[in-house]
Amino acid sequence: MQEKNRHIESSLVSGEINEVLGAAPAWIIRWGSLLLLGIILLLCALSFLIRYPDIIKGEACMTPVMPPADVVLQPGMAIEAIYVQDGDSVQERQPLLQVRGRGMRDTITSPAAGRVLLQQAIRRNSAFTRATLLVSIIPFGQQYYTTATMPAAGSGNIRIGQRVNISLYRYPRAEYGSISGRVVSKPLPAAGNTVKVVIQPDKGSVTNYNRELEIYQGEKGQAEIITSDKRLVQRIFSFLADF
Repeated sequence: MQEKNRHIESSLVSGEINEVLGAAPAWIIRWGSLLLLGIILLLCALSFLIRYPDIIKGEACMTPVMPPADVVLQPGMAIEAIYVQDGDSVQERQPLLQVRGRGMRDTITSPAAGRVLLQQAIRRNSAFTRATLLVSIIPFGQQYYTTATMPAAGSGNIRIGQRVNISLYRYPRAEYGSISGRVVSKPLPAAGNTVKVVIQPDKGSVTNYNRELEIYQGEKGQAEIITSDKRLVQRIFSFLADF
């Protein structure tokens, strides 16, 4: 009888211990619920902040409206003095070089106001036996005629005023950034099942990294026209609405 009572008491104690061990403490449930709620709220906030735009990609071409003003040294001339360096800003008629040849000396001045681009390394007493392009002057306030050739498929979504990002092939996007602009023309049919649109850059050749790209002739790159700048939460609701 005593053994039976001890067995019953042992069973009751074991049951109480198992019940205590099997029940999660209230603070764990409370903090776990708060953590789950915080994660849900964070995901909701991110879905409002993260943008997921519709983009049409094509090829862009940027061409300077005002071509560079070139300085060409004639055959038989030699350089006596150099007054400028690459990248200098100069005004029209500002002296660039002092040259000599056929018993004469002359001062070559800048044909326009702009930025100096040395086309090759030049040194004093360098002589030239043929006509040689030495210096180009990139005009201040340069503007660019910019077009984008886009696939015809989906081009009906292209509208005047839409934002465009252009990354030139010669300047890696990760290092130089991209040029922003706006669509300023309706898409017109072009060759090979494509359409062409005209783009107006916002800041010339200055990128979103605040770097000015040197564009002296037609430069090609990738154009991304943002046809619909949606947020991630809008994408999610649109996806759910399709079911």
